[in-house]
Amino acid sequence: MATLESILPTAIRSELLGVSERLDRAGIPWAIFAGTAAAVYGSGRPITDLDILIRTQDRQAVIALFPEAAVTPETIRLQYIELVPLDDLAFEGAFYSVRLDDEMLSRRTFQSLGRDIPLLSAEDNIVFKALLQRGPEQGKHDLTDIQAMADNRTLDLEYLMRRAEACGARERVWECLRRLRIVGQEGVPCEKG
Repeated sequence: MATLESILPTAIRSELLGVSERLDRAGIPWAIFAGTAAAVYGSGRPITDLDILIRTQDRQAVIALFPEAAVTPETIRLQYIELVPLDDLAFEGAFYSVRLDDEMLSRRTFQSLGRDIPLLSAEDNIVFKALLQRGPEQGKHDLTDIQAMADNRTLDLEYLMRRAEACGARERVWECLRRLRIVGQEGVPCEKG
């Protein structure tokens, strides 16, 4: 597992320290997810920005904490960091429930940058990326990130599929994992390598 010190450029690390301090002081739950989480779990891609998942009900409080941010209906954007309030994700005509909850938050916090940093588990990050399944044609790396996270750690498939089911996306996630040969037809993990 990589460290934030080893994967984040100095400017992003600096901004993250300030953002994490403000969010923690205000008692707002948050977690790093998407590309930066994938990089921590082994994707090896260079990081140019950082996504932080927050709860939708905390959106207004977060906007108040960051008056310098550019606010859109989807995100609260700082220089290098996007704070993303998610509850439901609409994609390809379907709606999926993606909520930052206590179970997600309890799965992974790690010590980095001299403090506890909430990081979405590889399993939760895989569910998120398997919902979207974007590739280079959209300027994204969801499928390669999923593959790298699966190749670099032993996944808790029971937890992963429970989370996919909670999102209403069990079949979409399962099919993505089969297509990438992370699991076989019977749901058994495929041999790595």
